[in-house]
Amino acid sequence: MNFSNTNTNEPEQVLMNNPEDIAKSSDAANGYDQKQELKAERYLGLADKCEKEADRLDATNKSITDCMNGTPILVGHHSENRHRRELYRMRSRTDKAMKPRDQANEYRKKAENRINPTFVISDDPEAIQKLKT
Repeated sequence: MNFSNTNTNEPEQVLMNNPEDIAKSSDAANGYDQKQELKAERYLGLADKCEKEADRLDATNKSITDCMNGTPILVGHHSENRHRRELYRMRSRTDKAMKPRDQANEYRKKAENRINPTFVISDDPEAIQKLKT
């Protein structure tokens, strides 16, 4: 497919000479910047939500650890199975808490990249200018 200009008599305009076009372009850039700030805020909110979930799992583990007080597994005692089960659940909760923490870190990086002026996104109306500088 050929996407070139069908009318070869008219030159392709590259620069905007009309002040109205320049104003529209700057409005689009301002709208784009606002959109990026909203995305960054959303990512930070998601990061906080993930951190709260991880903290909740850690708090549950801490409360169980406080109840156990470092009691060893009493082999042969009727409480042995329950003790091992609680240790398994604690290990499982710790593993589950790692996923939201990693996800929160990723969301924080995304938010930082949206705000960072040196980070260039392909749908940015000023992407070419940013890449040239």
